[in-house]
Amino acid sequence: MQTLTDPERRLLEMLATEGKPTWLLGYQLTVAESLEEAELVFFVRGGHAAIITPKGRRLLAELEQKPPKPPKPPLGFLD
Repeated sequence: MQTLTDPERRLLEMLATEGKPTWLLGYQLTVAESLEEAELVFFVRGGHAAIITPKGRRLLAELEQKPPKPPKPPLGFLD
C-alpha cells in the first residue's frame, strides 16, 4: 500500500467527494502532479482541473479500513 502525505490525502478526499473534474489552484496543482505520477489523479481541461481515478478511490478505501483487532491470547496464556 502506498503512503500519502496529509495534503495528498486531503486532495484525494476532496476529489472523491466532488466526483467530477474539480478546478485546482496553487499548491493543489503541485500536489495533484505528484498524484498523477502515481496514476491516482487524472488532469482534464488543459491541466487546471483534476478527477480522482479508480486506483485513487481504491487507495482511499484501503486507508479508511480500520486495522483488525489483535487476536485474544489463548485461554490460560497469562496464568
